Amino acid sequence: MIENSTGDEVVDRNAEQLLNAVSQLLVSTRRHQTRSDRQYANELVGRIIDAMSLESKIKAADILSRMSEPPEDLIRKLGLASPETARVILLGRHVTDAVLMEAASKSFELREIIAQRPQLSEPVVNRLLFYEESKIENMILPRSECPISNSRAARLINRVEDGSTLGWMLSKRTDLSPRLSLRLFWRVEGDSRQAILSRFKVDPSLAAEVFTRVFKTEQDAFSSTPLGKLAQLVSEARESENGPLKDAPGPQLTDELTAFRTNANTAAIQTVSDAAKISFELGRKIAEDVPGDAFTILCTALGVKDKAFGKMMAIRPRKGAGSAPYTNEDKDRSIALFDRISRSAAIGILSYWEIDLIEDIKARAREQLDMDLNAIKERLSSEFDQETDEEAEARTEAEKAAATSKKRRFGIF
Repeated sequence: MIENSTGDEVVDRNAEQLLNAVSQLLVSTRRHQTRSDRQYANELVGRIIDAMSLESKIKAADILSRMSEPPEDLIRKLGLASPETARVILLGRHVTDAVLMEAASKSFELREIIAQRPQLSEPVVNRLLFYEESKIENMILPRSECPISNSRAARLINRVEDGSTLGWMLSKRTDLSPRLSLRLFWRVEGDSRQAILSRFKVDPSLAAEVFTRVFKTEQDAFSSTPLGKLAQLVSEARESENGPLKDAPGPQLTDELTAFRTNANTAAIQTVSDAAKISFELGRKIAEDVPGDAFTILCTALGVKDKAFGKMMAIRPRKGAGSAPYTNEDKDRSIALFDRISRSAAIGILSYWEIDLIEDIKARAREQLDMDLNAIKERLSSEFDQETDEEAEARTEAEKAAATSKKRRFGIF
């Protein structure tokens, strides 16, 4: 025995007849019914389903899941009725994204079922990942057929911690934008960094030529701005990768790079940043990166020679607070990266890092503005909108009286 929606007890003695009725109402007469007839039939089916036992509901769910265009209201009813019917409905081939997203918002159990589907759209994936549950992330993120939006990827990256599985899974994904992948770079180490850099195939030479040509006419106006500095950086990508460099690093810059790598102070960071045409903020970030991958990118972009780079990487840098010590594995990985990556690609990576720093500054400014505005609103509210208990009670009574008067005026009671 089960209870239907009205609370009446129903004995499901005629399960086969009920299923036949559901089948005929849904399938047999579908093509001959008008829209109004189908809606009416759906309402009758809903009443029959309410009276069914769990076993019969599962069979009804199977009937619905096989339809190419199942009634969405009935799909919702069975999709949320029980875990057993939900599994049949939510794993069905023709269930809509709207139903999947609604179900995903209901419970972890339903999200776990939906995550098992062979195909998932980006909106559904975003809803599944919204709740930041490790088990769901472990089911979704390793699957390339489950796309994630840039905004959701950015939120995931912000949660990555040293050595986390989340960072490793994100580093393996091929649908992250280059900028987000290179943002993730700073939060992962070792093999995860290798995976990110091995996928970087951007050659900024052509875009750099157009970009710098446009800003060349107004070079004086833009030279001291972030955009002008970015133009100076990407202009270096126009040089031939195998040709001679205009400003090949001399012994003095090599010494500065050595100091930058081993125990960077403000002067060394500024000197190297100016030479590389990057911001001081990015220079400091590279200097603080103990494993050396970011330093390798910087040296490649500057055109450092193999021998000089090898000597610098043989020196053990001072370990920053909270960071792991420099290891032989870090050294070997950096040398392999130096041999593999082109100067043009290294400049592209630096420019992406610069762009992402600018976007991060903007995002932080917007966040701070929102916090300031909320603080102002709260302060004004506390100073000018405080009600005494008597005033609040009087206002509530007045609102109730107004609502009652309105109902009487329109004949509601």
